Amino acid sequence: MSTDYAIALAEEDREIPVLEPGHDMASITAKISDIVLERPLSIGWVAGVMFCSAIVLMLGTAVTYLFFKGTGIWGINIPVGWDLPSSISSGGSASATRAR
Repeated sequence: MSTDYAIALAEEDREIPVLEPGHDMASITAKISDIVLERPLSIGWVAGVMFCSAIVLMLGTAVTYLFFKGTGIWGINIPVGWDLPSSISSGGSASATRAR
């Protein structure tokens, strides 16, 4: 029963035209693309692109500076207790070597 219903729906879909008479794919593409391509470029768009480009450039500069200088530029100047090699050689744990 459900197969007959699916076949009937498929036949109905074939009968409904997708494009109205007088139109083809090229004319519809032209109508849609004209909305974007025919409008002039405003000064607001240019200013917005320039502003966003400047922000991205500042981000890239900051990340590059951070890469070369390290996290000390954020004010994190506390040394980290990576005392693994000396704790292994002394036979104690890392916290025991810091307590000495």
